[in-house]
Amino acid sequence: MTTYSKRQRGFTIVELLIVIVVIGILAAITIVAFNGVQNRGKTASAQSLANSIDKKLEAWNATTGSYPPYCDFATNSIAATGTASGIGAAGCTASATAGPVEAKLDNVSSIIINTSSLSSTNATTAVRYEPCSTGATRGGTIHYYDSVTGAITTTTANANGNKSNGVGTC
Repeated sequence: MTTYSKRQRGFTIVELLIVIVVIGILAAITIVAFNGVQNRGKTASAQSLANSIDKKLEAWNATTGSYPPYCDFATNSIAATGTASGIGAAGCTASATAGPVEAKLDNVSSIIINTSSLSSTNATTAVRYEPCSTGATRGGTIHYYDSVTGAITTTTANANGNKSNGVGTC
């Protein structure tokens, strides 16, 4: 009887290394693309909150004739007391007189008072509202962190109806 010897052949180490390198490259591209999507999402969320705050400030101004101090805005009440600090309505006490319904903020827990800064720990989840120091009738400045560019973007609204994007002050 004749026996045929079959030569079994597998993948060489070079072929396996090439496959592993290709998979690694594809994984790296996917991770980078995913991080870009996350950063754009964070920026869109912060920008949406900043736009919402701006619209609520304008609604407050249209209803009452002036822009609110921070505690009034955070508690949605007229003549709120206390000194705001940190995030949200911390340090503010609402008064018995309610503010305008259309200017009520849905979520104040993402708004930082002007004495706090946007830092790496809160920049991606919070927006800073800074009322003008010269009086509530002047408006305020809204800052949010742009995760795509890594910079803080500022919008200014004032009693003259002037709005500016980019670096601005009251």
